[in-house]
Amino acid sequence: MKLPLAGLAILVVTLSTVLPLSEAKLPAHHHDALAKHAGQRSISKHGHKHHHHASKKIKTLTAKQTAELHEHEKAAMDRIRHGHPHLSSFGKRDDLAVTVHKRASKTKKKKKKTTKKKTTTVAKATSTTKATAASSSKAVTATTATPSSTCPVTYTEGATTIAGTGTLPKPTAFVKRSGQNLLLNGKNYRMAGPNVYWLGLDENVQPSPSYPDKGRVREAMAIAVAMGANTIRALSLGISYGNSLSLMPSLNTYNAQAWDAIDYAVYAAGQYGLRVIITLGDDYQYYTGGKYTFLRWLGISTGNYGSAFYTNASALNAFRSYIQTFITHKNPYTGLTYAQDPTIIAWETGNEWGAYIGREGYPPLAFTNNIASLIKHLAPNQLIIDGTDGLWNYSTGATAPGLKSSYIDIASDHLYPINTGIFSKDLSLAKSAKKNLLIGEFDWTDYSKLQSYISAVEKTNYVGSMAWSVFGHAYTTGDQCCGAYVQHSDSYSIYYPDGNSAAQQSNILALSQHWHRLTGQTPPKTLKAVLCPQPVLAK
Repeated sequence: MKLPLAGLAILVVTLSTVLPLSEAKLPAHHHDALAKHAGQRSISKHGHKHHHHASKKIKTLTAKQTAELHEHEKAAMDRIRHGHPHLSSFGKRDDLAVTVHKRASKTKKKKKKTTKKKTTTVAKATSTTKATAASSSKAVTATTATPSSTCPVTYTEGATTIAGTGTLPKPTAFVKRSGQNLLLNGKNYRMAGPNVYWLGLDENVQPSPSYPDKGRVREAMAIAVAMGANTIRALSLGISYGNSLSLMPSLNTYNAQAWDAIDYAVYAAGQYGLRVIITLGDDYQYYTGGKYTFLRWLGISTGNYGSAFYTNASALNAFRSYIQTFITHKNPYTGLTYAQDPTIIAWETGNEWGAYIGREGYPPLAFTNNIASLIKHLAPNQLIIDGTDGLWNYSTGATAPGLKSSYIDIASDHLYPINTGIFSKDLSLAKSAKKNLLIGEFDWTDYSKLQSYISAVEKTNYVGSMAWSVFGHAYTTGDQCCGAYVQHSDSYSIYYPDGNSAAQQSNILALSQHWHRLTGQTPPKTLKAVLCPQPVLAK
């Protein structure tokens, strides 16, 4: 993600040596930008003045882990310089009356080159496969269609090529929780795979936003399979309100075209043997909408970082109505309601509720129980993830109230950057609460930290691991070949298999090997190739 001002990080570093971050004389929205970049329940999350309290606050961490927490501030400042997946995508923040750049918006800050061969090109998103409205529960297979022989081959190192739906079994049974473990047909199940946030609505193409081309959707699924995944997380499938192309462009009004994009993505995931986490709300105001959307619609104050969303009866009822409509929707591609579809492994109550250094506080337990109990009632066979922003607040010592909810199956955290001290604290809290743990997003770009993280995750048998974030190639109607990679303006984008730098490709291979191990597959020695375009799914 990109900050609006290239020099913001340096300015804040200078000011924070003499002032708490809350007092540095920056525009309010820049404070929020810094807060989000620095915030992962670490020392840097609460300002320079808290450094000397670290040893008192974290009794359970080793000296090495505590040192890692102190190191977190430097890494957090690096995040400000290099970008973070979420911040650059803000829409209008009503409580601050400012407009911040969308993820894909251009900035004056010079981008760091991350590709070897590809040019920064995007294509208009137009569907190559006409959506059908016919309901069918029959399995489908990929056709044997192949790309034109004139298509250039850019990646030749893969010993294996994913040229269709792959060999993963199609989801037919639901994943269940037993204590801290997830089980599929009685065997341990570890959620592993990438975020593919744009599957429902994409901001990275022109016109922006657009519904993603179905060829790009299939390619993203094939990439996930090639990387060893069994699960994907896609924010724009369930967070879709307030935009003219959203599922709910205005309160209680639904959009058939948006349904088709969402339905097809869920259907395609199942055909590739993948399961999907669907996130239902957002702490921010991106192009996909979030809690501020509901507050604006209802004329409710957006002050105090939108905290009224968690307690206002009208806002809660509107959100609950959206959730009910979503979960009970029948997907014409599968013939199943979303509640009936084992492809959907879990519903996440939101994305990073209570972020901004927890300024609005963690969502109260009553909010989490309200939303999670509704989901459990509507979809009793599917899991529920607490969408709170992390499990622990360093400054206050507070822990996420959702850990106490009997309706929550999975606690979640996002690690930017990777910090094994925070991860250790997460493990302890999840164990005490008897919850499965999901690292739903993390920064994979530092090889040493990535290896430490992989080792720590693989020592457990109940932690899921999902990195940010996969992008495929551009498509235009009638293309026989894939175009350049669709570009996204953060430092954590995975242009699989050969669109990143050589160093990043080494990290991506380590990540792929990690996911293969978590899912019980043989890790590859080189990145698997992905046929592009992928065959059309045919009945």
